[in-house]
Amino acid sequence: MLNESDAREIAKKEVERRGWQWEEPTEVIKRRRWLFASARVWEVRTNAGGIGRNAIVVIDEAGRVLKASWLPR
Repeated sequence: MLNESDAREIAKKEVERRGWQWEEPTEVIKRRRWLFASARVWEVRTNAGGIGRNAIVVIDEAGRVLKASWLPR
C-alpha cells in the first residue's frame, strides 16, 4: 500500500522524466478516483499555493502514474 512519501517520490521521478521543473512546496492529497468509487488515488501538486509552474501527478494505489500535467502559467 502506498503512503504519502512513496507517492511524492513517484511523482518526482515522473516530473523529472518529463523534463518539468519540480518546485517546493508540494501538496499530496489522497482522494477518491471517481465520486462514488471506493478506489483511492494520490494527487501530488508542485509549487502548491502558487499560480503556474505546477506539475500535477495522479498515482493509483499500485504506484502507477494515471495522469501527469504541467501548468506553465
